[in-house]
Amino acid sequence: MLDLILLQKGNAGADGGGMMMWLPLILIFGIFMWMSWSSQRKEKKRQATFYDSLTVGAKVMTKTGVIGKIKAIKPDTVELEIADGVKITVLKQGLENMPANLNQAKDAKK
Repeated sequence: MLDLILLQKGNAGADGGGMMMWLPLILIFGIFMWMSWSSQRKEKKRQATFYDSLTVGAKVMTKTGVIGKIKAIKPDTVELEIADGVKITVLKQGLENMPANLNQAKDAKK
């Protein structure tokens, strides 16, 4: 009977001790984290390129949907003219590129 108990204990350690069970989970988590980090890095690079390409006179849209024309650019802010004589100052981080369908609709009205 004692031999049977000792044999069972000896076989329990031969299956890897549970580490093999965790390896796929750790790999999946690592791949997920890498994909998340990679997409954040690409988005940050795209935003930096957009902010560097801003020029006076360009039409932009704020993240809240206000459309205006750039009148002045400062290091962290942009002055937008949203109507004749109405200017607002917004942070560069609050700007988005004008969607192509809005640009086409405004050009068609002219």
